[in-house]
Amino acid sequence: MPEIDRRDFLKIAGLTAGAAAVACKEPVHNIFPYVHQPEEVTPGIATYYNSMCRECPDGCGIRVKTREGRPIKIDGNPEHPISKGRLCVRGEFGHMRTYDSARFAGPMKSATDASGAKSLVKISWDEAQGLFVDALKKSAGKAVFLGGRESGTLDALLDQVLPAIGAPHRLRFEPYAYESLRSGNQLVFGSEAVPQFRIGAADVLVAFGTDFIETWLSPLANQIGLADSRREGKGFAVFVGPRLGLSAANCDQWLAPNPGSEALVAIALASEVAQRRGGAPEALRGLLAKYSAKSVAEKTGILAPTLEGVADRIAKASAPLALPPGVELQGTNAARFAAAVQILNVVSGALGKTVVFGADHTLGKLGRFQELSELAGKMRGGEVGLLMVHGANPAYSAPQVGLADALRSGNVFTVSFASAPDETAQLADLILPDHTAFESWGDAEPVKGTKTLQQPTVRPLFDTRAARTSPPAASATCSSRPGAAARASTRRWRAAASGRSFPRAAHRSRAAPARSTSRSPRSRGTPPIRCWSSTRHTISTTAGCRA
Repeated sequence: MPEIDRRDFLKIAGLTAGAAAVACKEPVHNIFPYVHQPEEVTPGIATYYNSMCRECPDGCGIRVKTREGRPIKIDGNPEHPISKGRLCVRGEFGHMRTYDSARFAGPMKSATDASGAKSLVKISWDEAQGLFVDALKKSAGKAVFLGGRESGTLDALLDQVLPAIGAPHRLRFEPYAYESLRSGNQLVFGSEAVPQFRIGAADVLVAFGTDFIETWLSPLANQIGLADSRREGKGFAVFVGPRLGLSAANCDQWLAPNPGSEALVAIALASEVAQRRGGAPEALRGLLAKYSAKSVAEKTGILAPTLEGVADRIAKASAPLALPPGVELQGTNAARFAAAVQILNVVSGALGKTVVFGADHTLGKLGRFQELSELAGKMRGGEVGLLMVHGANPAYSAPQVGLADALRSGNVFTVSFASAPDETAQLADLILPDHTAFESWGDAEPVKGTKTLQQPTVRPLFDTRAARTSPPAASATCSSRPGAAARASTRRWRAAASGRSFPRAAHRSRAAPARSTSRSPRSRGTPPIRCWSSTRHTISTTAGCRA
């Protein structure tokens, strides 16, 4: 081996060190300045937008902090009548769905490989729309739209468009449909309307197995109301139920009756309160006369003096409130249980004070569990040719009806509008991914009279399209009056955007959608939202709204 002199050794050592340095250095990140900088975006300075949370159907108002066109922090909107500046933990992290790397990057279809295994493969939007239209034509009159709890413009749009494309059957499915409460209200009041339960105005609260802090109706509004009712040591809360959960732990008194006897506690309290307040309405006297604290003590396991003490508090209260049971404490007598609690509200004088009809929760259009079970049966029997799924995951939330097996049968062509994989989307034949709530326009009316607008805060990160554009696009091909329903819905959207159908827009938008480049994230053809600036008291379009 030839000898290496000092000069050659230094050359080799230098090359080795240089190669190691190149191999181990960090990747280069190029920062490009704005060539055409958007007016509302200043690099390094946050921009805030008012919008709406979509993590649950309650439609809380939110304020989104963005930096360079990307949402980074979510807070409650202090001007919103539901959230009042607060937000639950799900809402705080709602924008992370937009950044989820597992989202569908574009339209996909189910394909079978040589081994017979099925998988989803990427396709173009032209091919996806073609498959969708073909399925609609083949299944005219046998198409069903299975959606979630929609209450805004999209809800009206679907009602207009679906019949035009040969899909007149629509089912709104929500796991928490409050069927027993609606049925109980029908028994007592003759209406399925679900009123406002004003916890914040109550000085004595009795919850019958109602997990109102976590899941019942509007949990965030319930939490705010409970905090308001307990300020300065005011208020008294009683929880009746077998489980000491979060809601029970935040009450002053916990009554744990024998499981299944909670309805007897409610009707016995109603009877005791009626006696202390001078009697009950004529229609209820015969029923209440059969029950008392002493007569139900043995069956419920609660001593008569204890029930009588609670009845005394309710009778002396100026604004009592009894909360009907939630889904966690229901059985075969669920409707009668809810009716018994509402009877307690009637005899205690809660109607018009803490139980207020008029500004009802928009639950009346929700389908019942039996309807979903019937749909699964029709799918297995070949009565359904096309199933469109949007905003619902029944394969996960209602496994007992056998919808997943019906989807696997191959009798139904399934189209999913999910933005990310879920149990139902995995069984679909075609995926038309929707934008997330932070990438699209929208609105909702969770409570009658409270309408909240939703605006995009970032341009779509993937090749997705708003679900509200797919049925209208199909209607232009399938309808006998091409695009008629789509044009009608567009006129409604423009009316909403101009403020005519939103006389008291709850969220009072202060800013335009964010822009991550020189182009606007707003979809082409979307009308600008007129917004009211709470600080400047001026009306302007999104082009001029600044935080």
